[in-house]
Amino acid sequence: MITIKSNPKSFDDSGLNWECEIRDNNYPIFCMDDKNYVLDKDGNRIVDKEQIGIGYASKNIVRTDTQVCLGTMKSQYTIIQNSATWDALHEALAGVKFDIINSGYTLNGQKTFIQAKVDGDDFKIDGEKYTGYLTIWNSHDGSIVCKLGSTYVRIICSNTFNESFRSTKNTTGNVELKVRHTSNASIQFSNMME
Repeated sequence: MITIKSNPKSFDDSGLNWECEIRDNNYPIFCMDDKNYVLDKDGNRIVDKEQIGIGYASKNIVRTDTQVCLGTMKSQYTIIQNSATWDALHEALAGVKFDIINSGYTLNGQKTFIQAKVDGDDFKIDGEKYTGYLTIWNSHDGSIVCKLGSTYVRIICSNTFNESFRSTKNTTGNVELKVRHTSNASIQFSNMME
């Protein structure tokens, strides 16, 4: 399942105007799968409500507006907030005419994306006018790195999310910048745009 906002004019309109926080594993929070079933520590679906317990990993990544656990991580994991990805994409395109064509997230917010369509002759990659989408992908479940890249795939479903993420690799003329969710992620993220 994917939630998409077309042509958001601001971060507040993007569908991504929520934050995540890291909570210790003693906080009573539940992880859910793609069908919204509550999972136990081994990833098995819990049917009996009496069996529902707390998260069991080092840290729980929790979406603060819904209180849903998006993933469980080791203690060195660092969150890159949605607002930081929105700002990074705008910073990367400063001085270039562009429109945010869509933004959204998969499942309950485990993976997020923002796509921009660049307009005009002033945006070039390897000296050629670029007509694709500049996209920033991120995750709050540890499944992917935060990545800024160019792709010709417009995200309209989970399959195109995955294809657009993969399409930046090994393609001539594509841009791909990555930041891992480690303790120095905020420093790396700031440096990525320089």
